[in-house]
Amino acid sequence: MNLGGFLRKSTVYLSILLIILCFNTAFSQGDFLEEGQSGYQLVGAFTKSANEYGVSANLGYSIDGAFDLGFSIGRLSVGEGILSCTYYGSNLIFHTNKQGAGKFPISISYFIQYVFSSYSRNSLAFFENDIEMTGNHVKLGMALFYNIKVDPVFIVQPNVLIGYSNNNIDISQRSYTEQIVSNKGMNFGLGFSMLIGKPTKSGIRIDTGFSIYNNETAFSISLGIIKATNESKRDW
Repeated sequence: MNLGGFLRKSTVYLSILLIILCFNTAFSQGDFLEEGQSGYQLVGAFTKSANEYGVSANLGYSIDGAFDLGFSIGRLSVGEGILSCTYYGSNLIFHTNKQGAGKFPISISYFIQYVFSSYSRNSLAFFENDIEMTGNHVKLGMALFYNIKVDPVFIVQPNVLIGYSNNNIDISQRSYTEQIVSNKGMNFGLGFSMLIGKPTKSGIRIDTGFSIYNNETAFSISLGIIKATNESKRDW
């Protein structure tokens, strides 16, 4: 099946941005909640690379500050929207060391993500109507972060993310299926987060970050709310 070099290249770019977007939004409400504390967050994010951009919405819930469940939906586009991608994702995050409550002076978390993606185009010139493009993306990684209390209602958090991604996209037409994208590799990210509000109760979070995957770099910014559902034993 001859898709043309531009479409194939655009699909690769979108898949890379998808990995980076999910990677940059792997943060959780558990980053700020205390050990033994539960809560939820709702976050909207925007990611931009050289030729692509994407937006997403993320909903998560933390259980006892030990592990988090998260769900996300987003849309990515390349160029003038010539090729677009809608994705649905889920992630599970384990907080193995909490700052101030664990063996180490920083917080350490591990995460696993799964994302399903579906692709569409705004021009019939690239491929026929009965062709479908879908992707499956899996990511494993860890995050290191440290909360700095600047004020009773203001916390800043530098963070580092390291991950490994497996990324596959298939194109199908009738009974024929071809894998047009298959890449895997390491992700690296640096971020800076802020929480305005009482971390043991509720607050507004702002996150920024840069990530690198497969020689592509993207910038992300997000805004959201965190709401604790029970009191913390620690008084900030």
